[in-house]
Amino acid sequence: MKTLILLAVLFSSTAFASVTGDKIHFQSDSTYVSAVFSKTLCLNGDTYEAMITKCMEWTNDDDRDCVRYGKVFATQPMNSTRQRCAQYSGGDDDRCREWVTVPYVQSPVRTVKWYRDSDNKDVLIRTEIVTVPACN
Repeated sequence: MKTLILLAVLFSSTAFASVTGDKIHFQSDSTYVSAVFSKTLCLNGDTYEAMITKCMEWTNDDDRDCVRYGKVFATQPMNSTRQRCAQYSGGDDDRCREWVTVPYVQSPVRTVKWYRDSDNKDVLIRTEIVTVPACN
C-alpha cells in the first residue's frame, strides 16, 4: 500500500512540467509570485501585495551564494514602467544601443497554461483563467 501511495505522489507531481502566464513580477524585489500557487498574493486597490522569501545575506566570494533567507512584505503597482531595448547594435556583439521606458501593466486576470513534457516537447494540457484575489 505504501508503494502504491508513493507511486501516486510521484506521478501526480510529474504530471505538469511547466506553468506559464501565472506570475506577477515584483520589480523592486526582483522576483515573481505565482497567482496559482501563492497563498499570500492579493490585490489591494491597484497594488499587488505578497509575502516573499528573499535572500537577506550573501557570501562574498565569486559564487554569491545565499547564506540566510527571510520573509519580507512586497508590493508592486499594477501599472508601472520598465526599460526595453529599442535598438540593438547587431552582429556578433548584439548589445542594446538604446533603451526606452515603456508602460508595464500586469492584469489581475491571468491566462494560465499548463504543460506536460512528452518526448522533450511541451504539450499543452489545459488553459484556465485565474484572478488574483482582493486583499482582506
